[in-house]
Amino acid sequence: MIIKDDGKGFDPSEKKEGSFGLMGMKERVNMLKGEMQIQSKVQAGTLVIIGVPLHSAHDE
Repeated sequence: MIIKDDGKGFDPSEKKEGSFGLMGMKERVNMLKGEMQIQSKVQAGTLVIIGVPLHSAHDE
């Protein structure tokens, strides 16, 4: 999944107090054994890439 915008962006190195949106997304992706990348720059938008492995019925 790729999510991209050309909004105001943010500095990914700064921790925002009381904000759990990205942390919640990362936890859910981890539960599915996936990977998540976030690229963002102030005044340049944000790109979020999420990859989750596909499982067949006999994998369980």
